[in-house]
Amino acid sequence: MYLLRKLENNVLTLCFSLFGIWVVWLSHRLDVPAGIELGFNLAFYPRLLGWSIFIISLAILLQQFLKAEFGDDKGTQAVQHFKNRALLKRMGGSIVLVTAYMSLISIVGYLLLTPIFLFAFISLLGNRNWVMIILVSILLTSLVYFFFWILLYIPLPEGVLVPQLDLSGLL
Repeated sequence: MYLLRKLENNVLTLCFSLFGIWVVWLSHRLDVPAGIELGFNLAFYPRLLGWSIFIISLAILLQQFLKAEFGDDKGTQAVQHFKNRALLKRMGGSIVLVTAYMSLISIVGYLLLTPIFLFAFISLLGNRNWVMIILVSILLTSLVYFFFWILLYIPLPEGVLVPQLDLSGLL
């Protein structure tokens, strides 16, 4: 049973490592000219996040192999938390939602896709107050859009919605 738990942990850690690499790979689709003064573009933070996930996953994998080699059995208590089915569903759902969001954002656009993503993600985490979920989704999307568009001069993916709207009067 212990070997099976270790295998589950190693597979999960390898999956997160591959997910981190995939996030970095997908972030190359977000390359646009750099911001006016900051020098960052849309791909900077997704790449930072992807590399962080990859490095942390590799560190955890290395730690697990060292524990196996030196016979350290303290990590088995942490494995018990992953047995909870609700947690596994939320983790899997989160990975699916983030993957779908990153795959579709350049096609659908930030303004249309982000409120839908936030609504689904907050619902997945267990909140059932629909009014609050809708308000948070719309307000957070608007706040981030205006922060990047007006303050930082960094365009977000437009997709199909924004080319139909004339937002140039807002600047």
